[in-house]
Amino acid sequence: NKIKIAKKVLTIKSNKQGYIKNINALELGELLEEKLNRERSLPVREAVRIFKDIVQGLDYLHSHYPPIIHNDITPRNILLMNNGRVKFIDMGHLSYVKNNPTRPPFDMDDLDPRYHFIETAFQRFNENTDIFSATAVLYHMLFGVAPWNPKVPENVEWKEKICAVLKQRIDGGKLDLSSVVIPDKLKTIIRKGLALSRGSRYDYTQQLVVVLKRL
Repeated sequence: NKIKIAKKVLTIKSNKQGYIKNINALELGELLEEKLNRERSLPVREAVRIFKDIVQGLDYLHSHYPPIIHNDITPRNILLMNNGRVKFIDMGHLSYVKNNPTRPPFDMDDLDPRYHFIETAFQRFNENTDIFSATAVLYHMLFGVAPWNPKVPENVEWKEKICAVLKQRIDGGKLDLSSVVIPDKLKTIIRKGLALSRGSRYDYTQQLVVVLKRL
């Protein structure tokens, strides 16, 4: 289903409270969430192409000073344009990184913890957490489900959702990447991007950009 949706065009400018302003422009495209609901998973080449575009978009945001963190990279916030390009939408959770960690000026109740790392439970966001979310989206595109995907009712509070996700990560351990045939280099990217130990993940988007050029 093709839909008209508001594309958020970022202006690098903040108001007194530090919120980032956005300009809306109508674009025609399809949400990645809708595509995954229909097709469940995507071919490896297509998933990697979309992932590369997501990472390039994050690299643009993170390259500003101070870095700008999207904070909500999920399939519902990725717009697949008719021209093949990928756009971010729902910029309502953007925040500047002034210090590490940073506290975002927004309510986290509508975030999907399946695509977020444990830092989000303490309202800590940085380049590292955006990369984790992007890699979780890549996993979903390849395997047809979000990583560590517990069955939790939609109407429960965010804290209960994240507790369920964290419990499955602890109990479930290492993700199984054997159900889909993917290159070893891509497996390494997924494992590093979704590493539960922060020190084992990519620290900066540029690190991932360099790795993806070799893929």
